[in-house]
Amino acid sequence: DAYYSSEERKLRFLDAMHSISKVTAGDVATAFDLSGFRTACDVGGCTGAMAYEFAKAYPGMSITVFDLPAVIELNHHFQPHDQDCSRVTFVAGDFFKDDLPKADLYILARILHDWSDDKVHILLRKLSEACSPGGAVLVSEILLEEGRRGPRRALLQALSMTPGSQRSGSEYCLLLKAHGFSQVHVRHTGNFLDAVLGTILDERNLHRSRSSLQSLNMLVQTEGLERSSARYTALLQEHGFSGVQLCYTGNFLDAIITFKM
Repeated sequence: DAYYSSEERKLRFLDAMHSISKVTAGDVATAFDLSGFRTACDVGGCTGAMAYEFAKAYPGMSITVFDLPAVIELNHHFQPHDQDCSRVTFVAGDFFKDDLPKADLYILARILHDWSDDKVHILLRKLSEACSPGGAVLVSEILLEEGRRGPRRALLQALSMTPGSQRSGSEYCLLLKAHGFSQVHVRHTGNFLDAVLGTILDERNLHRSRSSLQSLNMLVQTEGLERSSARYTALLQEHGFSGVQLCYTGNFLDAIITFKM
C-alpha cells in the first residue's frame, strides 16, 4: 500500500486518521448507552483513538484494537499521556483472514464504506458468527440522507472511493438485519460520523413474543388488518412513494421509511 511505503508516510497517514477519530470518537462512543458491554473490539481500530474514548466513557469496558501489524507496531506514538490506558490492548491481524478477538461489542468505525459489497458481507458474516446472543456491532460512518442527496461530506467521500459505497441509515439497517443483527438502531450524532447499533437477540424468545403480539392484534381488530412488509411496500408505492426501505428493529414494532424519488 502506498500509504505504508515508508515510515514517514505511514506516520503521516496514521496521524491524519488519528485526528479524525479524536474529533468524532466521543460522540460515537456515547451515541448509545453501551455500559452493558464488558468487552469490545475495535476492528480496524488504527491508532486506538476510538478505543481510548470508549475506555474513558465506559470505566467497566475493556477494548481490544485489532489492525494490521504495520499499524499496531506504531500505536505507542499515539498513546495519550493523560489517561489510564490499561484497558486498551492491541492485537495484530487481518480482519478478513485472521480470527477476531472475542468481544461482546464489535466496533466498525469508517470501515465498511471502503470495501466492495462482497467484502462487506464477508466481514459482517464473520462478526455475526463471532457474536453470542446479546452481542452487537456498532457501525460508525457518514450516513447518507434517505434521498441520497446529502450530506455533502458523504458525497465528497463517495467521489474518492473505488470499490466501496456510501449508505443511508436504513440501508445499514437492512444490511445488518441480513446478517442476524435483528435489533438495529440509528443515531445521527451531529458530528462527522453517525452511529448504527445492531444487536443479536435470542430469536426463539423474540419470535414467541412477536407472534403473541400479532395474534393479540388480530383478535382486537375490527376494520384493521395485519400486513406483511411486501403488502405495505405495495400499498405505499400505489400512493407515489417509490423509495421504500424496510427496517426490522428486532422489537415488537418494525419501521418502513418512504420517500419520493
